[in-house]
Amino acid sequence: EMKDHLQVLNSYVEDMVLQRKKLVESSGYVEKDDILGLYMDHAVRKGRPELLEDVFLRDVIMNFMIAGRDTTSYVTTNIIALLSENRDFESKLVERIQEKMKNGVDSFCQNEMKDFPEADAVFNESLRMYPSVGNMVRFVQENDTLPSGIEVRSGELVLLPNQSVGRNPKYFEDPEAFKPERWLKTTAAGKTTCERIDEFKFPFFHGGYRICLGKDMARQEAKIFMSILFNSLKFSFAKPRKEEFVEGPVIFYRDGVHLYATAR
Repeated sequence: EMKDHLQVLNSYVEDMVLQRKKLVESSGYVEKDDILGLYMDHAVRKGRPELLEDVFLRDVIMNFMIAGRDTTSYVTTNIIALLSENRDFESKLVERIQEKMKNGVDSFCQNEMKDFPEADAVFNESLRMYPSVGNMVRFVQENDTLPSGIEVRSGELVLLPNQSVGRNPKYFEDPEAFKPERWLKTTAAGKTTCERIDEFKFPFFHGGYRICLGKDMARQEAKIFMSILFNSLKFSFAKPRKEEFVEGPVIFYRDGVHLYATAR
């Protein structure tokens, strides 16, 4: 059944790639309005024909469609829940959102979203407390010694416990508390900035050559959803949030998060 479903998805994306290639051949121009177009434009500009192969483009789009869907929805769910449980920071964030969105959503996305440290801090803190991928598993290909001095042998399984790392008091003071301000810094010039996540210290998106392709898109999507929703809506719990999860490649709430939404 899994193979049948995968074939449906593959066929859909392959047709999308084929139609786009036909459009490029007829017009001689690569549209850069979406991820597929950006990848194709990059391949053309860099002279990398192997990046234009149908299978490669299909797999890239499939990765974004599947890997980014559940992970981003989970972190966005937690952003809404955590802000709704922490009204003090929520009120400060809403004030900034309303200021940045006063010229509309399009203007916000084009001009305001990138430099929004408070929203970045909320994203970082939500991901720290509730990483979408709770544990990452890697198999050792050959004997090696990790930077910590731990020796690993070929064939062994290495577990990266993201959920434990994010709650470790060795790295975060008061780790059980939702404190987005822990990520915010003030420069000598008085500008507020958000501390960048070190992918090797906190591998929520992994790091190096295996870093998540969609990490920046996930952050931007979450910031957009967060801003649009909290600009016009206030959330309250229909029933208490239970920290009971379904464990898998991506974590889910067993019973969901039940909220009321009212207009601000």
